[in-house]
Amino acid sequence: MKTEIGKETLILSPNLGCPQIVSIEDKDIISIIVAVSGEDSECVKNEYFEGRIAIQPSFPEPGGNSNKAAHLIFTEEPLEITGWNQLSSVNSVDDTRKIFNSELHNNVLGESTRYWELKAKINPENGNPQNELYDLIFYDNCKKSYRTNYHALHFVDTLKKDVNFLHLTDLHLAKRNDEIPNNIKFNFKGTPKNEDLKYNNFNNNFIEFVKAANKLKKDEGLDFIVITGDIIDYVNYGWDDKVNPVENNWKIFENIVLGRVECCEGLKVPIFTSTGNHDWRLHPYDIAGGKMGAVYGLEENIAKHYKYKDLSPADLKAEKKKAYEAIKSGILKKTKTALKKGDKFKLSMATWLTTKWKFCLPLVFGGGSGIVQKFTGFQFADDGITKIISSLIILVLLVGFQFAVKRVLDKYIILLVDNPLHAEVNALHYYLKNINPYFDYTASYGNNHIVIMDTGTDCFTGQLLDGKTIGNLMKLSLEDNILGGSPDSIGFDSRQTYYKWSQIAWLEKVLELIGVDKQTKSNIIICLHASPINPPDKDTWESLIETYGNGKDAIPKHKVNLTYGTINHYLSQFFHFCLGKKEINFDGTNNLKKIDLVLSGHSHKNIEFRIDDKNNNINFYTQEYSKLLKAESAKNGDINKWWDEMKPIITQTGPCGPLGHGDEIKVPYYRKIKIDDKGLINSFEICKTEKKTSL
Repeated sequence: MKTEIGKETLILSPNLGCPQIVSIEDKDIISIIVAVSGEDSECVKNEYFEGRIAIQPSFPEPGGNSNKAAHLIFTEEPLEITGWNQLSSVNSVDDTRKIFNSELHNNVLGESTRYWELKAKINPENGNPQNELYDLIFYDNCKKSYRTNYHALHFVDTLKKDVNFLHLTDLHLAKRNDEIPNNIKFNFKGTPKNEDLKYNNFNNNFIEFVKAANKLKKDEGLDFIVITGDIIDYVNYGWDDKVNPVENNWKIFENIVLGRVECCEGLKVPIFTSTGNHDWRLHPYDIAGGKMGAVYGLEENIAKHYKYKDLSPADLKAEKKKAYEAIKSGILKKTKTALKKGDKFKLSMATWLTTKWKFCLPLVFGGGSGIVQKFTGFQFADDGITKIISSLIILVLLVGFQFAVKRVLDKYIILLVDNPLHAEVNALHYYLKNINPYFDYTASYGNNHIVIMDTGTDCFTGQLLDGKTIGNLMKLSLEDNILGGSPDSIGFDSRQTYYKWSQIAWLEKVLELIGVDKQTKSNIIICLHASPINPPDKDTWESLIETYGNGKDAIPKHKVNLTYGTINHYLSQFFHFCLGKKEINFDGTNNLKKIDLVLSGHSHKNIEFRIDDKNNNINFYTQEYSKLLKAESAKNGDINKWWDEMKPIITQTGPCGPLGHGDEIKVPYYRKIKIDDKGLINSFEICKTEKKTSL
């Protein structure tokens, strides 16, 4: 009888958002990282896992011979990962999958959790797997159940070939995306015109992308997809403070990928995921105010009929009471520093009207007639009754003014107290346990290294750590959840909240490991949610385009804010890494290679940059480099020289879900990257998938 161990055994990796691509030709060993909750480490042996871990095709063919689950066999005894929280334990790029964040360890799995690496291979009795996706299944005899890591393995004939993959970003999936049209129709006053009832459903955009990706796999041999954050719009279906561990918007993503929704067969291509600022958010936001409806394709006169909160009078009263207590206790004072001037005035007025106006009563009753005379010129009789009447008139006017203004400001105060920008790491608990346990990790495909990093939550003016001035940052509007805007992201910060090291230190370690072998041709592609470079809007970008080959000067940094809504910390160090250098070289060595390509999203634009360090300064240039590469390739077919001069290239890819800046056509965007069998990137073009839009 096999020994049972621990309270729970969980396969962390590979998984849906961090799969392993396995070469059949090279007979790659499958590395499986398991977490065991409990103290019985002596029982963690192959004996325990034999017959309990199997693979099965993610999309079995009807009547196919290979549909049956095939058990794995283990090549050596499990090795405990004792340095799971130590950067010093990372000795190869693959080791980045053996370190875990403290949030996963303490608050998702439990503090008693220990980690092991299992090395396995396919049982030869089952023959070679097909060139397709496989689920990884763990049978738990303790619970008489099994757990499936979907799309965890992708078997390919060989990794020594050309590589085709896609970059997708800003999906913004949510359950309410499917519910907004009916909400608007139900609350519409009158009969809406048919031509006004257009709607951009983010969920449908992703479904259309899945169809396009599956076709590309069939027609062009698509190898994998990298999704860089804002996968969901926010985590909770509604406004609950606690995250439902079973039903939340991460399930919308899972259901589409796995083909559990109508008109979607499921994604048949492996995906590597990272998280964006919206993935950290807990609550929905209003789409009726300002420009929020525009990203959904809704005119303002249509979007205003969306009922953001369906509150009973009692619930509304409770919210107002909570807002009053927050103002009274001074909780909102810090918020004011990050607000636009107009909104700061509104908040100050609301604070005064809510807490201090009663102090004016003695003044009113002491000099009401004098106030009326001063502003109207009307002379009251000098007797007690007249003074009382005039004071009562002033009091009524003051109370009426307070009531009118406070009614207008209620929504602002409620918005601040029940903030839709509220972000917490527990929004990621489902993601960490069921999709991808990593914030930062690497994936390799042959000699191509994909470095994938989280860029964290929204960062406002109170969180500046890298010397940016407040004048260069967009102020926060009370009515703007900044969807479609560009809040700074906390990325590369040094707070060491979830690790014992900063993100920039992690990146330096990874780049050093990749750079050890300088003789081997390899590509380094960094994938982020927030971009390291971004001007305020697309019009600004178009005025900055360089004339390639004519020696145009770099973008004048003193005239253009290129860090509008970007990664907030350690950008200078990051740019030096991109150029294959260290900003501060303590030991005089330099083992880094130049970054080839940076893929990012967040700002909902299709835009591209390059950088260099001429004259000992980091210089920025912009152009449609993907089109230049295509033209160069068509001209002479030799793009080695072009890449040597241009790289690193830093790109943003337009959104899959919301409408991008200036978009009139409702399409999901993605970027197609092609690398030839000699290791040269010969395309990183923008593509779009047409879709129908209507309410």
